[in-house]
Amino acid sequence: MSLTKWACSLVGITPPAPKKPSPTDFQAALQAENFERAVGILKEECSRGNADAMTVLASLYSTGRGVEQSDEEAILWYRQGAVRGNAEAQALLGSFLASGRGCEPNLSEATYWLYKAAKAGCQEALDWLADLVLQEPDAVGPHFSWDDLTSLLKARGIDMMRKHIRTSP
Repeated sequence: MSLTKWACSLVGITPPAPKKPSPTDFQAALQAENFERAVGILKEECSRGNADAMTVLASLYSTGRGVEQSDEEAILWYRQGAVRGNAEAQALLGSFLASGRGCEPNLSEATYWLYKAAKAGCQEALDWLADLVLQEPDAVGPHFSWDDLTSLLKARGIDMMRKHIRTSP
């Protein structure tokens, strides 16, 4: 028992709750390039279900900053952020799955995550998805149709449409 808990129990009061780091704490640590401190704060935030922290931690594993570089660990954290709705994590998970970085390539799952991220407004995911389906038209299928993709591209503007749209095979 800590001294604080012991003293509080003597006088019959509840000890103060420990200070929880806020997301800005990990952002400040990252800006100061104190990656080891950032990783500690991020892991604590991840244990609370913070999807943004999961995504940042995945990026640190991807680049080897503050942790040993591991694409496999990055994928695990991107997946955790992705299932919690973080569009950046969805896009990066889709990119890893499409390229086979740290895993076996899985175009079906890659297109699923890229499409979700693109629908959430992630422009980079839409670019990656459009490029991927132009190279691998069979990637369109279980998660969205050519019409769905065409509508999404049209919603982003004519320049994107000219760059990426092709008629369905």
